[in-house]
Amino acid sequence: MKNTRKAVLLSALVLPGLGQLVLKRYKFAGGFFLAVAISFYGMVGIAMERATDILNKINIQGGALDVQAIVNATTQATISTDNSTFNLYLSVIIACWVLSIVDAWLAGKRL
Repeated sequence: MKNTRKAVLLSALVLPGLGQLVLKRYKFAGGFFLAVAISFYGMVGIAMERATDILNKINIQGGALDVQAIVNATTQATISTDNSTFNLYLSVIIACWVLSIVDAWLAGKRL
């Protein structure tokens, strides 16, 4: 398999930046890895905050593991939170993925 095809497939199917490693474009690979890692870390942080809020609301309501209480707390947490930061992180990951694929294809063609 040609390096170009391998780089594009790795960037598309596994992880942004992995194709750049195959093509020995280490600075680009590091940039994609870093952007995706920071965005993923931010998304996990937001998810953990939301989960903690939900658990706190359930504890305030008596701590009983009632399905309806869990549904109500989850619904309130998703309605009352701002999703713009989460969407920004997700957009960065998607943009890195697409740019990594395009860069791997173009760089592979040049080599």
